[in-house]
Amino acid sequence: MTRRGEDITVDRRSIPPPIHRLPPEILSEIFMLLPLSCTEWYEVFDMSRPPWSLGHVCSSWRLTVVSSCRSIWSNPWIPLSSANGDIKRCDPISLLQTALERSGNYELSFSFSYDVTDGTRLHDATTLFQLLLDNSCRWRRIELSIEPQCIWSRLDSICDRLPSLTDLTIFCNDGTAVVRAFENAPRLRYVNICGFSAHSNIQLPLAFSRIVSYVDDRRLSSELIPYFLHIIKTSPHLHTFSSIVKKYDADIAEEHIQSSSLRILSACDGGFLQNLQLPSLEVMHVDPGPYEPCPRQTLPGLRRLLINSRCSLIELTITDAHPDENIIFILELAPLLRILKFMFSGWADVGEETFQAICARKELVPSLQMFSIWIRTQRKQLNFIDRSFVRMVCDRWSSGLLSAEVTSTSRYPLLPDDIKALRMCKEQGLSISVTGDSMHGLMMEYV
Repeated sequence: MTRRGEDITVDRRSIPPPIHRLPPEILSEIFMLLPLSCTEWYEVFDMSRPPWSLGHVCSSWRLTVVSSCRSIWSNPWIPLSSANGDIKRCDPISLLQTALERSGNYELSFSFSYDVTDGTRLHDATTLFQLLLDNSCRWRRIELSIEPQCIWSRLDSICDRLPSLTDLTIFCNDGTAVVRAFENAPRLRYVNICGFSAHSNIQLPLAFSRIVSYVDDRRLSSELIPYFLHIIKTSPHLHTFSSIVKKYDADIAEEHIQSSSLRILSACDGGFLQNLQLPSLEVMHVDPGPYEPCPRQTLPGLRRLLINSRCSLIELTITDAHPDENIIFILELAPLLRILKFMFSGWADVGEETFQAICARKELVPSLQMFSIWIRTQRKQLNFIDRSFVRMVCDRWSSGLLSAEVTSTSRYPLLPDDIKALRMCKEQGLSISVTGDSMHGLMMEYV
């Protein structure tokens, strides 16, 4: 009996666990469902995490992850920075070469960055980037953050060799030279340019024929405005455009640029805005970006854009613009507006007058569903958040308003009956929040 029990034990030990008996095709499906990291890329130098670690379990897993899961190797993150100096121990060039080989012929989505302040490992970075350049025909979605010109300039070698590239994000600096690698990318659709200084005016040649989205974070280079107008004019499929460039002196010469495809616009330069005719515009964000407010001509420029375009705007966000009567004129030109948001890092008497007038004009934006306003100010009290404001919210709640949010660093002249009326709307289903300063200098929720 004892002998038989020993035989059974030996037999059980010889049977591999169920996870090791899965057919390779099922195992590969499981592997491809795994989140490789908290981002869309896996760090190619980190062998302690998937996909590298999947091959450390057993021989069957290794065979599957190497030969049957090509796609999970196709999105590497290649970071070279002062913070990851330990990658010297793992032969980074061999790791990237292996990952590229295992990805087979899949299109590549990758992020490559070189951020080493003392210039070390430049040879490694150049070799790694050359491996990627050798596979440029497979590039689909890429992020590049490269400072050394000896690496950046190599991009010119792949001009006309980017047949699959659709998404391009470039983190640049003012030393970045103009390269022509992307001007003939036939499938390029999404472009994000960031990292230049505020005054940089570098204009990268791009293929605009299929671009759907263009985003650029430069702030103060007015020479870019004609370039941006050119992008809108020559991009027949452009859906989204975002720029925070602003010019504080005289407007540029008037030249109406029409785009029937543009639906989402984020901009703040008045001269730029007044030169646009966008009949399909639905979402408008007036956003100056960090550090500076909008120029005084921003809202007059937006008003002119709406007059020129005769569009059906449904969402409007205004950030750090001068809160004068132009806001009222703009709202009059957007009767179908459903979402309205304001954010102000400063406040003035003209803002009180403007918003008191808005509260009294119930016929403005009759289709409004979501309203929010955020104000940071040294003033002790915002006077327009009063009984008239409460009456406006209650009236709009009965005619379609779904959400209202007020946040500031000030107090409000709200009486107990006013707060009671707002809370009653909340109990009936209105999503409402009114937060401000208390008598003791602490933030409090009125509603």
